[in-house]
Amino acid sequence: MMRAIYERLLNWKKQLSFVVVLSLVLPLTTWWYPRLVSDERTDDIVGRWSFDYATTQSGLTVEIKGKTTYYSTGKYNVIGNIIYKWLQDDHQNFITYRTDGAGSWKVYDKNLIISLEDMKSIPIKIKFSGKECSDAQIAMLRNFDLPSPEKTMAKGKSQSYVIKEQSGKQINLEADNPYGDNFEIIMVKDE
Repeated sequence: MMRAIYERLLNWKKQLSFVVVLSLVLPLTTWWYPRLVSDERTDDIVGRWSFDYATTQSGLTVEIKGKTTYYSTGKYNVIGNIIYKWLQDDHQNFITYRTDGAGSWKVYDKNLIISLEDMKSIPIKIKFSGKECSDAQIAMLRNFDLPSPEKTMAKGKSQSYVIKEQSGKQINLEADNPYGDNFEIIMVKDE
């Protein structure tokens, strides 16, 4: 009987010793060999997406059509056309800009958050008072300090989009518009 109690006690001490040693070894191992945290994102949004949308506010319509490439590093590039349209003196006027931008992105909960870090744009087509400018006139106008999309935005400006619906080939976003009503953007993944 004494021997059985002694063996149980000995087993209990061995088990306790094993638990204590294990509880010391695991934290020390993770301290010596920490898991490397990767900046790489694996979200479904990584890839090249096409978009085409328009919004109107106070008589000015802004149409944007282009492609955005979201990289797994959290960076993105966007290229496309921005068209500003307005009616003045019964004439439909417009300025079309070719734009090229770059920034960073992340998905937080159900929101795609982008920060535009740099953007360049040049006018490629202009129609004013019923007259469309020639390519030579537009080339000459590029030498002047014309208003352009990047001049209306603060550098590094962030924008939030609510991800309303997402599949492998399409993402429906709702743009959080600080200047008016929110609007929908549909992005389609390029093959």
